[in-house]
Amino acid sequence: NYLYGLLTGYADAPAGMEMTDVQHYNPMMSGGLIAMAPPLVDDLVEYTDGTPANVDNMARDITQFLAWAANPHMEERKRTGFQVLIWIALLVGLLYFATKRTWKSRSES
Repeated sequence: NYLYGLLTGYADAPAGMEMTDVQHYNPMMSGGLIAMAPPLVDDLVEYTDGTPANVDNMARDITQFLAWAANPHMEERKRTGFQVLIWIALLVGLLYFATKRTWKSRSES
């Protein structure tokens, strides 16, 4: 969310804010000033599926790609974790019924 906000947060400085020629206003930064020029502008890329190439869409693509690049095996780990939880639930059920049956037969004796 921070990176998306940083990429899309560039705006005109509020009235009365003093800035130099190399500073830009972005409320995501502490104090609202950043020396980096806006990296994204409309129609910077061309989407093959006809998606509008606006700053919002490009910022979403960049943040999604960086999230995937930081953790490319996340989907596989989530799938494996879900399968493990199913096996644990089955094991708990089997142990519950086995314990219930064992104690039932001992209490009848």
